[in-house]
Amino acid sequence: MAETITMVVQNKQIGCRLGRRPAIQGPRCSRQGTRASSVKYTTGTPHQQEFRIATINVRSLRNKEVELAEELEKYGVEVAGITETKRVKTGELNLNNNFKLIYSGNEEQAKEGVAIAFRTSLETRLIEWEAVSSRIMWAKFKMGEWTMKVICAYGPVEGSKKEEIEEFFELLDRVTETKGKEKIVIVGDLNSRVGNETNIYGDILGKFGEKGKANNNGKKLLELCAGHGFVITNTIFQHKDDHKYTWREHKRNKKSIIDYIIVDSDLKQLVQDTRVYRGFEIGSDHSLVLSRIKIKNCLKRKRPKKVLKRIKTEKLLELTYSLKYKKVLLERANQIDMENASLEQEWQHFKRILVESAREVCGEVVCKDRKFRTPWWNQEVKEAIKEKKEYYKKFLANKSERSLMEYRDKCKRAKICVKLAKEKSWEEFGKNIEGKYQEGGKIF
Repeated sequence: MAETITMVVQNKQIGCRLGRRPAIQGPRCSRQGTRASSVKYTTGTPHQQEFRIATINVRSLRNKEVELAEELEKYGVEVAGITETKRVKTGELNLNNNFKLIYSGNEEQAKEGVAIAFRTSLETRLIEWEAVSSRIMWAKFKMGEWTMKVICAYGPVEGSKKEEIEEFFELLDRVTETKGKEKIVIVGDLNSRVGNETNIYGDILGKFGEKGKANNNGKKLLELCAGHGFVITNTIFQHKDDHKYTWREHKRNKKSIIDYIIVDSDLKQLVQDTRVYRGFEIGSDHSLVLSRIKIKNCLKRKRPKKVLKRIKTEKLLELTYSLKYKKVLLERANQIDMENASLEQEWQHFKRILVESAREVCGEVVCKDRKFRTPWWNQEVKEAIKEKKEYYKKFLANKSERSLMEYRDKCKRAKICVKLAKEKSWEEFGKNIEGKYQEGGKIF
């Protein structure tokens, strides 16, 4: 039916077809996705905003920390699950001014390893986190009225020992237990192929997953999702193959979907899109998987800025200030009775006297520059990384054997450049400490 209705709105004639709304229409979905799948930011409704959560297997995070933060910033990621970090033990790390990393690794060897990177603006919303094993960790973020429990998991490869696989999925099943208003989001390289058998797993899988049947790891993952009511978001949205497959081996022309973003069924309607972004380059054969989730506008509340001050201790090098400091210090010390004080109380009093006396004599200054700096991240390293990424884009454009070899050569050069820059940085740091020690000064 092509019948046309003419409507008068505010003295203006608007022509429209039956079945179409006569108001201004929003952007249509692209052909590649059942919902909008653009990499650009979307504003959302006044009460909602877009929250971006992602996952990437980095094939070792060594010497890639700053590069990882810059790539996450480029794609507007808020929280990311990082797998195969190969970092030893457990800890926290500032990647740069905008991102922080919490990680869980093997206690002895640099293998496996998982991490969760998140924006420093979310640090106040981080309730708690736990390093469960070298393959599983979780972190809870307060999202207004509910809590998002992000689980980062790195599954054993298909064909690993049966006991290892069983132990991994049992542990993953255990950490998916929730309390109160917690919602689960599982991210990571699960080394599982779930197939597209929607006739069996219709509530878990969409119809746009990888063709074929699930492998053994995939079946265990599907059973886990069925038991907890999870949805594998990679399979919900229609995309071309380049934006679906998360892992590729170019030499043997193999590809598969093994990195996932899985959400609680209650969050399914909030997920706007999940797809692969091949432009995320960090020297890995895996691609970034990113989900865009609509949540209530609870992340943009401005926090009061902290004003950091420091005592101008450099003035104590001058004789006038040094003598005055000793005089004030003695006067304060003589005023305090420490006869019945414990060792801890004595230390606290002693510390307070030192600091207060220095503040009175030397004064304070506001620390304006609070930027986090990585000494070895110099211009030469930046150029090497930039060149590597340019050659990666060339390889994606033509996918020839020659361009692949050129890209790998640039990767090797970038690694060497970073290694030399780190060695030089540590050498200069050591010389600086030795010089200050000989001068009798302090640098901390």
